[in-house]
Amino acid sequence: MRRPTASVSLIPGPITDTPSEPPSNEPTSPTTAPLHSSEFDLARCRALYLEGWQQVDQGQLERAQRAFQELLIWSRHCGHTGWANAAEKATAALVAQTALATATQAINTAASATTLPSAQRCEEAAALYAQGHTTLAKSTYQQALEAAVQEQCLLNVGRSLNGLGLLDLDRRRYRQAETELRAAIEVLADVEAPRQTAIAFHNLALVHYQQGDHAAAKAEFQQALSCWQTGEDSLELALTLDYLGRIYADEQAYWLALGSFEAAVDILVELTPYQDVRVEAAALMVQMAQLCEHTRHLDLAIAYLTAALETYQTLPLSQPLMIVLNRLGRLHQQAQRPAIARHYYHRAHRVAQCESGEG
Repeated sequence: MRRPTASVSLIPGPITDTPSEPPSNEPTSPTTAPLHSSEFDLARCRALYLEGWQQVDQGQLERAQRAFQELLIWSRHCGHTGWANAAEKATAALVAQTALATATQAINTAASATTLPSAQRCEEAAALYAQGHTTLAKSTYQQALEAAVQEQCLLNVGRSLNGLGLLDLDRRRYRQAETELRAAIEVLADVEAPRQTAIAFHNLALVHYQQGDHAAAKAEFQQALSCWQTGEDSLELALTLDYLGRIYADEQAYWLALGSFEAAVDILVELTPYQDVRVEAAALMVQMAQLCEHTRHLDLAIAYLTAALETYQTLPLSQPLMIVLNRLGRLHQQAQRPAIARHYYHRAHRVAQCESGEG
């Protein structure tokens, strides 16, 4: 299985761009986020968000990614969808920035006279997009579209339209984004490009998902899923399954939701030798535990949280580790196992002491 390439427009997260404004606190479903935001200090979300972009400005990309990953975990635990989306976008932008730089270098090294200008423009636009230069990315995608039309290259026409649609989606220009993405899908139907078609369907689904039309979004995520299944496992496929799981949970189709989340985790585990996706896998397992707790399947919730705990123990992230330990304590308490509950509460307390420097 190869590492996912950097030339796609969809990387881990709902939209791959650099947020230009603080996220809004969008409502969350109690089926996927049963805890209230008031239980947590949302000021920490803002601090982690600012810290991440400060590290980016200083060129410390690894530290920035760590801050954004911690923000993703923290925001998911406190049920704040706006900050979770911001963390996903920021993480995606950093992953894309690193991967696309490598891809661009490889393209420049291996460039030949047969390379189409539209393909080069698509790569340039994707790199600009990943770095947050949305205005330049849009003009470059438009240039790529014009070149692809002149070359009669349907694949690059589709890629360009998908890029333009994603940019309009970022700016909440939903009608324009839907027009561009539907055009991309129609063009790509005439060529053998399952990966690019899946990306376009996924992004079209996001247009409807963000507007609250989950029925349309579900149908389009399922179309994307059918395209992903014709190729190799990828981070993008896991993301499609994640979103399908969220929609199933909203519809109270809990076992379908759990199945989608399980499939996403399995893919992330398969990708681990090629890319460090431990944070994403652990966050999904916590989400699955929340779902099981909501449906009162406490032992299954404990199993998922225990698996997440094993992953968090391998990461330098004390806050999510502390949250998972506390949740395990609460679940064992609900299951009438007070001694085990105390064990996890004590462990969480020790982690908190070490975090504050008291340990």
